[in-house]
Amino acid sequence: MSEKTSEEEMIEAETTKQELEAVAEFINKLKDTVKELLTTLVDSISGKKLGEDVASFYESLKNKGLPEDLAIKMTEEYFKKRLSTIPDIGSLMKQFTSMKHPEIPFSIKGAGLEEQGEGEKEEDKNENEK
Repeated sequence: MSEKTSEEEMIEAETTKQELEAVAEFINKLKDTVKELLTTLVDSISGKKLGEDVASFYESLKNKGLPEDLAIKMTEEYFKKRLSTIPDIGSLMKQFTSMKHPEIPFSIKGAGLEEQGEGEKEEDKNENEK
């Protein structure tokens, strides 16, 4: 095994730094996307917000001069439609967990990053196939 020169170590360190920065940037983007998704989901199932929206819809119909029975019927339909648009959290979680994970061309082992390739261990190959 040959000793690495100081220059080779510097190049390797810079490459590792760039790879980790790319991973960190990806994670930050993913975090923001997941946060937005969860906020939208929570807002859509918030009873308080739904109640306010339905009440506002009813008031709007009444202010436009619709008869009481028609305003109630339309408000009930609006409420049912809003409830039907609320995502099923269980099915969302199943879809999210069944998504294929992107292939990452390196793995973190010990203190550094090692390229995976032809010398990949058999157990690593089996893990990737799962």
